[in-house]
Amino acid sequence: YPNPKEAGLFLSLGHQEYAYKPLPKRSRVSVPFDFSGEKWFDQKPETSIETLPDECLFEILRRLPAGQDRSLCASVSKRWLMLLSSICKNEICSNASTKNGNEDSDEGYLSRSLDGKKATDVRLAAIAVGTASRGGLGKLSIHRSNSDRPLTDVGLKAVAHGCPSLKFLNLWDVATIS
Repeated sequence: YPNPKEAGLFLSLGHQEYAYKPLPKRSRVSVPFDFSGEKWFDQKPETSIETLPDECLFEILRRLPAGQDRSLCASVSKRWLMLLSSICKNEICSNASTKNGNEDSDEGYLSRSLDGKKATDVRLAAIAVGTASRGGLGKLSIHRSNSDRPLTDVGLKAVAHGCPSLKFLNLWDVATIS
């Protein structure tokens, strides 16, 4: 072989037989190693707010000053969304800014229509939290529930808590509601 580096890529199997053997690649590790004996992949860092029990987090969330703040907090996690959707309107601690009318109030004239895959408990909870500061929904139509994640009483309970002024509810082809 004219180049000795290329000759190292071939492995001799015997007389006149050669096999190609590529150079071994160096492994790259992007995470720091912990040599203290503990397995680093078993450790999940948990924030202090996530270690709070639901009762404490409920008390914090019900004291949020504005509806927009509650909507933003609902996007943190499914746990926070479900806790926020379980807060009744009379359980929300109001302060001077909400009493002075700084929030929008349509008193239940908002309407939503969900169809098929969009009709889930999580979606209903998000709608309830998002519209609660504006008086909640006045009209809700649900046509056909998702077969993978069917609509249950949990979603309707979230709407009941967040939208006490709901006047019209249309459920069509939703077999999973009791």
